[in-house]
Amino acid sequence: MRLLLIVVLAGAALAQGSPGLVDFVDPVRLREDLTYLAGDEFRGRNTPSPELDKAALWLEDAYRKAGLLPAFGESFRDGPRRPDLGRAKASLRREKATDQLRVAIGVDTPAEGRDLKVVLDAADLGDAAKGAAVIVIPDPGQSLRRSLRGRANALHRLGAKAILLSEGHAEVLTGVDLLPLPVLLVPDEVSAWSGEQVAAAAVDFEIPLSDQFYASNVGAILPGSDPTLTAEWIAFGAHYDHIGTGEADGKGDTIRNGADDNASGTIAVLNIARAFHQMKVAPKRSCLFLAFYGEERGFQGSRRFVANPAVPLRQVRALFNLEMLGRPDDIEANSAWVTGYSVSSFGEIVSKLESGVRFYEHPVLSRRLFAASDNLPFAEKGVPAHSISAGSLHADYHQPSDEVKKIDFVNYASVVRGIARVGWAMADGGPVPEWKAGTSYAAAAKRLRESK
Repeated sequence: MRLLLIVVLAGAALAQGSPGLVDFVDPVRLREDLTYLAGDEFRGRNTPSPELDKAALWLEDAYRKAGLLPAFGESFRDGPRRPDLGRAKASLRREKATDQLRVAIGVDTPAEGRDLKVVLDAADLGDAAKGAAVIVIPDPGQSLRRSLRGRANALHRLGAKAILLSEGHAEVLTGVDLLPLPVLLVPDEVSAWSGEQVAAAAVDFEIPLSDQFYASNVGAILPGSDPTLTAEWIAFGAHYDHIGTGEADGKGDTIRNGADDNASGTIAVLNIARAFHQMKVAPKRSCLFLAFYGEERGFQGSRRFVANPAVPLRQVRALFNLEMLGRPDDIEANSAWVTGYSVSSFGEIVSKLESGVRFYEHPVLSRRLFAASDNLPFAEKGVPAHSISAGSLHADYHQPSDEVKKIDFVNYASVVRGIARVGWAMADGGPVPEWKAGTSYAAAAKRLRESK
């Protein structure tokens, strides 16, 4: 009897040492959430798409029901707005003549743009694209419909303000998803203008924005409990988009469900947030939980966030970016590798913490994939930001076969619980990572600390 009492008391002491955090990460809930988000009804969560919007609304509702606070003022969502084309105005000025332009499609448009450029390939422009309305000339070697999104994304990254397309090619816009730039249809002869004619012309356009998002990040916060450390932030993020639909596989399946990539990371962040909120006392540092759109389209959501942060970036001590946690195809169980292990102390910190998971440096993928996910825009700004993965670029990557039935839920739950433990330890006043001296990220961190 006395021996039994000692065992019970010892168990109680262990429970007090970890007051319920792991228990709050519910494996059943993980399975339910991931099965829903990676279901066929979301049609691969392409950016942009109605299905991505539906996923964002579901995540917003989940964070609200969990008791978290909205990250973006009074809203859980933030992103570029769709244009109100019914109130749009545009004109092309050539000396004294003015031609009305027809607004076809667009998003997140500034009030006006000037300076025409002619481009066959976005790479031809470079810095010249910034602030420009760019005339896109079809490449005879490829389908304009197929290449328009790629060129629009490239021009958007270069800072262009609008795309001008000949009216004779207007049909390529039929059925095309929203683009990150407005497309204005111009008279056919414009695409044949000489450089002198372009230099003598300008575009005036005004496209009011609607209340609808082109796509949106979803964010929630948990304020810290320490009066001083609450001003510091530990962030947890994952992209909830995937690549939509494509050619059918041998079974006729066209939907790229993205169960592992990256419903697994998204659901992990959501359930870690739930677990943290259910603790009797919040961690000392504040926590930020983010679901990014458009990772598959060039880190669109994370780049938007660092350009318009919900909290001061200089006060974000670390980002845990969770990416592909559900398939331990070629690594040991209860293990996860950290990208960029050698460029900061992040990996060293989490690998030394009691977690039940082995966090380590993958001999190939840790270095190779550091710049391949939403941690990169944060790192470039100076925030210690690393991805954590629990598998590989398996054969089902970006294929219709990346489905829920292939997720190892036992290992997935174990890894999520381990990440929750180390994330809590860091948020609750534990050591925070620093970039290794001599790296470009350390230099960016210095600039960030010195910024106002």
